[in-house]
Amino acid sequence: MRTHRPLLARVALAATVCLALAGSAETLFHTAATHRDSRRGAPATGALRTRAEDERLQRLRAHLPGRGVVGYVSDGWNGSSFTTVEALQDYFLTQYSIAPVIVVRRTDLPIVVGNYPADSAAETTGARTFRAGLVVRRDLGDGVLLLEGAER
Repeated sequence: MRTHRPLLARVALAATVCLALAGSAETLFHTAATHRDSRRGAPATGALRTRAEDERLQRLRAHLPGRGVVGYVSDGWNGSSFTTVEALQDYFLTQYSIAPVIVVRRTDLPIVVGNYPADSAAETTGARTFRAGLVVRRDLGDGVLLLEGAER
């Protein structure tokens, strides 16, 4: 009795190669679509959003001490809680981007970071509301502000 193992092996190899190519094509298509959407101004998600926020906040590093504690204010933080999930993500991405400086949700510190992403309500209306006593020390663009108290 003669078996057809060489034929079976070839069919199995061809099926494996086809599945691998299909998986690679799907990954390539998804990556290209995500890149295209990010260039069109669609909201970035995941690693793309982290990278974009990190690049946006890197200008801030040059104006902060090497380490220490800074305050945080944004239109997504109402003083006691975050108003949206995106606002919470922005806070954590700010911490990530300017580490080892510690970011706390307070405005009574000598240095306060203002984070007003381009899609925030304050940025689109052009009106930024600050807690009493905060003044802009430096506007770093893209909604990134370095703030300090008026009496300091």
